[in-house]
Amino acid sequence: MARALFDRRHPKPISKNGLDGLKALGAPPAVIKRYTTARAKRPRLIMVHPDNWQAVSLFLGSMTQWRVGLSDHNGLIRTGLDYQGLRVVADAEGVSLDRALLAKVQKIETEAMTIWSEQKRSPTRGAA
Repeated sequence: MARALFDRRHPKPISKNGLDGLKALGAPPAVIKRYTTARAKRPRLIMVHPDNWQAVSLFLGSMTQWRVGLSDHNGLIRTGLDYQGLRVVADAEGVSLDRALLAKVQKIETEAMTIWSEQKRSPTRGAA
C-alpha cells in the first residue's frame, strides 16, 4: 500500500480528463507519454484487506503528522509519525488505538520511510 502511494519513480495514473488538461496546457510530449504509460500500466485502485482498513485509514488521516529533522546532505528528512498526533486522529475517527492497530500503522510507516529513503538516494528522485 505504501509503495502504491509514495513511490515517485512511477507517476500515479491520472484520469482521461487529466491527460486532456495536460495536452490543453501544452505539456511536453514526454510528460504526456509518461502519464499515458502510467495510466495503462498501473492499477487505479489499491486493494486493502478488510482486516487492515482501520490501519490504512488511520495512516492516511495522519499524513500531516510526520516528525522531520535536518540532514547534512539531504535537507529535511522524515523521522517518523508523531504518535500523539496519531492518537488525536484515532480519537477523531472513533478508533481505539491498541497495540495491534499501532503495529499495523507502524508497518505502513516503516515502508513509507524506506521508500522515501530510497528516493533520496536515487538519481531519478525528481521523476514524477
